[in-house]
Amino acid sequence: MRFLITNKNLIVKKQAHLKTFIKVHIFVFIANYLFAFYNTGNVEFMVMLPFLVVLYVTIKYDVNYKLLQKIVALLFVWNFSYGIFPNFKYNYYNDIKLVDYMIENKEKIFIVKNHTAVSQYFYKTGIDNPKNIIRLDKVNKEKLCKMIVSNEIYTDAIDKPKVFNKEQIILKDSDMMFKNLKRDKVFCYEGFYGKTTVYKVFDDSKLNIN
Repeated sequence: MRFLITNKNLIVKKQAHLKTFIKVHIFVFIANYLFAFYNTGNVEFMVMLPFLVVLYVTIKYDVNYKLLQKIVALLFVWNFSYGIFPNFKYNYYNDIKLVDYMIENKEKIFIVKNHTAVSQYFYKTGIDNPKNIIRLDKVNKEKLCKMIVSNEIYTDAIDKPKVFNKEQIILKDSDMMFKNLKRDKVFCYEGFYGKTTVYKVFDDSKLNIN
């Protein structure tokens, strides 16, 4: 055995075994993380990661019990402070107002920035993947130009409050496709991150998107 922390013996590397098992689970870990990143930060893909980390560590190392206690306590404080309590206390975007508006106007086309709005729509209506609600990451300028010719388009993506996360990295500057479009302000709503405005965007004979 080789001691990683020789002075306190907090973590001790075990003799090499189950190499194939370890490699497979490292691959599963990486694949889950990449899928989460590709899917604009969808947390469902992240659920497995802590379990995979535990499997990897317990197979490859003997870990001091007191160190495990401290890690568990730290994770609890982290999750409670940045996950459980903020989600209980605050409504980050308050997109429920947007969802209610979409339910009342099912004949209109909506381009929404956050996938959570689509999820909330499903929870309230039971309608999965409605055709009139499109996520921003599924739209490009060419598709928008074709849609806007014969449809009323509404979006919350133009000045949605920006938060640094994987979704923001992937959707960077994607709201610029609305830059040259005419717009009418429909309504606003406040959330913990700031104010969101819903616009109607439309074309006219002089519209030109390059």
